[in-house]
Amino acid sequence: MVAQQNLAFAVGALALAGLLLLPASAADAGSAAGALSVGNQSVRLTTAYAREEREIPELNVGDPDPHIVVILVDRTLPEAATRSELALVQLASTGAVAGLVVDINPANGNIFAGKSFLPQGGNPQFFTQTPGSDNFASDSFKLAAGHASGHVHTSQPVDVTNPDGTTWGSYSFDATFDAAVVPAPELLATVAGDQARASDPARAIRRYLEAVAKGDLAAIKASLASDHPFAAMVTADNLPEMRQEVLGPYADASAMMADLQKVYLYQAQAQLFFKGTEGGTVMPMVLEGGVWKVSTP
Repeated sequence: MVAQQNLAFAVGALALAGLLLLPASAADAGSAAGALSVGNQSVRLTTAYAREEREIPELNVGDPDPHIVVILVDRTLPEAATRSELALVQLASTGAVAGLVVDINPANGNIFAGKSFLPQGGNPQFFTQTPGSDNFASDSFKLAAGHASGHVHTSQPVDVTNPDGTTWGSYSFDATFDAAVVPAPELLATVAGDQARASDPARAIRRYLEAVAKGDLAAIKASLASDHPFAAMVTADNLPEMRQEVLGPYADASAMMADLQKVYLYQAQAQLFFKGTEGGTVMPMVLEGGVWKVSTP
């Protein structure tokens, strides 16, 4: 696998196993009322954001498509964190924001997955709603006139899991929300094979991969979107790890580009799907000032 969703130096690479999707446009802040509690500590959830997400076929593992992503947090978010999951995870990992994200099936209003960002920071607490389980409930969900509203809560405390699999304490949440929904971008075209590799987004990603392989810090930074959350981490000290996370098993940019299978084109956005012997990778791009840049999922 070329990249992992929980590593900072993914810098735009999206692992197939990560199941992260193309970010939508920035969302307007809505309202939330409730709390996220960890032991005896509670954080008031005051702000909500919502967006529609659609999967490309290579990432479709049977989850509802499209679905609604609802973000409930304790403060207003910077624009990038409302549309980029990696930007939100990075922000929460430092304790700068606390809250949760719930993925809701608009057909029945049920939660099928999500993650919690605890007030002490660290890794997010990922969760899924298994068949027959009611640990995470969504009541009175409504999607109408471009707005999503409802009530989400845990039915019992949920274990806090450490990266090594051990647990400590528990958390719970209970909150209502109302927020405008940012629609998913409209797919304009799909190109494959040689056409994909000759496309403008593909040429831009090749320049980025070549810069990573050469260790050209200026060219790497120039390849990143203006609000890329990991731009500050592009340093000489971090280059070895960055090469490993971006190029993975590939010897150079040409070897990786040979595995580019498809380019999904949206208005001012693109997703590049690579498929190699170790799995699939999606790299999102955004058009800024007429130039394709590496974005974040």
